[in-house]
Amino acid sequence: MALKRGMDLVVDQFLQDYSRKRKITEPNKPRLFAQCAVDTVVLRTVRNDYNARDVFVDGQNDIGLDGIAIVVNNQIISTIEELERIISEDRVLDVRFVFVQATMDREFRAQKMDSFAMGVLRFFQNDLRGPVNDAVLHAFDLKQSIFERSEWLRSGRPAVQLYYVSTGQWVGDEVLRGSIISAEDLLEKTGLFSEVQFVPVDFRDFIDLKRNLQRRNMSEVHSYRLRELPQTAGVAHAFLGALLVDDLLNIISHPMVDRINRNVFIENVRGFQGINNPVNSGINETLNRDDATIFPLLNNGITIVCRDHESAGPNLRIFDYQIVNGCQTSTVIFANRKNLVGRDILVPVKIVVTRDERIIENIIRASNSQTTVSEEHILSLLPFNRRLAEFYRAMVLNGTTERIYYDIREGEFSRQTRLDSDRIVHIRDQIQCFSSMFLARPHDVIDRLRDLRDLIPLRIFNPDHALEPYYTSALAMLRFRLLRDAHEIDSIFENFRFHFLYVLRLKLFPRDFSPSNWRHAPILCHDVNRILMDPEKSLALYAEVGEIIRGAANMLDVDLSRDVALRKPFTEAIEEVLHSRGSVYRGK
Repeated sequence: MALKRGMDLVVDQFLQDYSRKRKITEPNKPRLFAQCAVDTVVLRTVRNDYNARDVFVDGQNDIGLDGIAIVVNNQIISTIEELERIISEDRVLDVRFVFVQATMDREFRAQKMDSFAMGVLRFFQNDLRGPVNDAVLHAFDLKQSIFERSEWLRSGRPAVQLYYVSTGQWVGDEVLRGSIISAEDLLEKTGLFSEVQFVPVDFRDFIDLKRNLQRRNMSEVHSYRLRELPQTAGVAHAFLGALLVDDLLNIISHPMVDRINRNVFIENVRGFQGINNPVNSGINETLNRDDATIFPLLNNGITIVCRDHESAGPNLRIFDYQIVNGCQTSTVIFANRKNLVGRDILVPVKIVVTRDERIIENIIRASNSQTTVSEEHILSLLPFNRRLAEFYRAMVLNGTTERIYYDIREGEFSRQTRLDSDRIVHIRDQIQCFSSMFLARPHDVIDRLRDLRDLIPLRIFNPDHALEPYYTSALAMLRFRLLRDAHEIDSIFENFRFHFLYVLRLKLFPRDFSPSNWRHAPILCHDVNRILMDPEKSLALYAEVGEIIRGAANMLDVDLSRDVALRKPFTEAIEEVLHSRGSVYRGK
């Protein structure tokens, strides 16, 4: 079976997850992608549930639009009756028109972006000329009704947002930026809008949107033990106090089945460390004491970050929340839930309401600074690492012959005894493999790892890097370990395992290879992966690599010792041997 490019696998997996969650059967992949893109973008803009069919307009005579969402007071409306109800209840209207166009093109095209903008402009004309499908016509009539009631608009005019979604990479060249500026200028000149925004959504943003969907939730807690703190820049609201165990259980329980909801811990840098962990066993012991009410004096509590909130009488509703610190406490409490429900046991809590990703990251860092969380796991907060984890997941779920698991949350895979530890890649491993293979630093990855961390995010985990080179470097290390365990590689090379990756880079990739080249990097890595996944081809290849490393040792007249592996001159000697033997990359 031919390997798909990694980006395609991630998109395919996203579509599978989406179809299963929404119970959609759509054989046309581009149409399914358009529907998924519309739903995903719109879900980010509102917090209430809605019928996805009400915003999807793709089809014949759709005037170049895939989705139209009319958002009134943070609610998607689809009828005039809903509009009238909001007017009668709120006496004011905040209106946003959200338009989405999606394409599976691997690059952004100015012509299509211009066509999208013209479709939006046409929608706001007084008369929709030419053939138009029923879904667009229905949205048009509702738009007309809103403008007829303009006296209720808070600023007298609505806002408009355009989202152009592509599976390519946004490079923002002058032509593309010019299309955006022209589109915004064209719509602003109509005088109809208080704000105009055109947003390109590329492959990276698409993965981030998927992650935001996983964070979509709502819960309600008693607020009488919470005190609001003074406002801070970037933070809408913050509360400090305590929650009853019953409230915490409501927050962390799965809404459909009797199990903990793992999705509320996505932003936690550590997975559950097990009930036998010393700290967790202490929490468990305290909860089962007769005087368990002492618990809040012995526990640091939990930190919750949410994107929105509202007061509901004596309660506080929190939306799109994450427990960013307190996974261990929460999980142990859930394990003891049958003995704790209804008891007046309190849990210390901080609740922060913010949409600022930088502030969220700072809160996570600060919340974990007093615990034994490594710097590597703080790196899991990087958006690039979250995307890379989705990439690894897609590779696993789509049946690659050599499965690798990226453990960015400490303990996420390590506690699964059925998994071979050689197939688990930690963040430290990823830094070592990538640096050895693509930064020519195999001599630095063992004793000078801190120096390599200083290259983040300029040369490692750079947001502009393709994901494939990281996976390929980890796959190359897995192949080394499999051959080593099968005694196909001499044990003397163990200290030079990272040099094997460097040699592979010189043999299999062109000298000017760049991880930032989204057009060529995935294709080259795809070809290399095919070799690495082939047992016979990889055995022959690694035998050649071993001879080159022996040749470098002979040239320098040194033994293959650990001290030699840590020296830069040995790395330089490897390249010299490769050139002398004509073994560097020569192209296909």
